[in-house]
Amino acid sequence: MALVAADLVVRLRGGDELLAPNVDVAIMQKAIDWLTFFANKLGVNADSIKVNFIVAKLLQAYAYREVCVSKSFSIGSPFKGGEDAPDYYGKKLYYYESRIKELEKSITPLDLTRGDAGVSEDRPFKPYRSVSIRRG
Repeated sequence: MALVAADLVVRLRGGDELLAPNVDVAIMQKAIDWLTFFANKLGVNADSIKVNFIVAKLLQAYAYREVCVSKSFSIGSPFKGGEDAPDYYGKKLYYYESRIKELEKSITPLDLTRGDAGVSEDRPFKPYRSVSIRRG
């Protein structure tokens, strides 16, 4: 089952009242591209990704990060309260970057596929950023 951006926009739009209204199909497609890139690092095909709670949270974080990147560096942001006021998009960008790092560290191929990872002997799945140690 392929991930469809238009279907996911409606499903994942809730949550952040500043960022959620700005999530559209193009931004959701970028989030899907990021998820596919991450899944490929773990050896999971894009077609075998299934949206569960943890995958939905990661997609939402990717989408919100894309909104923050596009808005925080744009000119004339309406949420900047003056010259000394903080850029709220920039602050949220920092939060979602750390949230993505946290989620990526904890997600396994089984999380991406709801337990249907199809582990083979030639390519056993490993947790992200891990090294297998063999004892002899």
